[in-house]
Amino acid sequence: MRFLVRLVLLPFRLVIAAVVVSFRTGLFVARVPVRASAGVGRAVGLRAAVALLVGVAIGLLLAPVPGRELRRRLQEWLAPPPTAVDAVPGVAAVEAEPG
Repeated sequence: MRFLVRLVLLPFRLVIAAVVVSFRTGLFVARVPVRASAGVGRAVGLRAAVALLVGVAIGLLLAPVPGRELRRRLQEWLAPPPTAVDAVPGVAAVEAEPG
């Protein structure tokens, strides 16, 4: 009788054991990059790690843009702010005459 009960419960025990093993494996795999990045952060210092992350973020923001579009954006960003006359389209700037 005891053997029959154990035989009936065996599939449930196997499923529970498989879930526990997969959970522990996932937990181990998830810890690896966290520990690695913490070790690198300690080795190179906080400022270097932050600079690296900022560089990666800027690279990801700029990467999906074609070169022509990127140059246009950089020119707009680096251009001096428009004056009141430049802001109105179709109006030419009038230079003041010396005198």
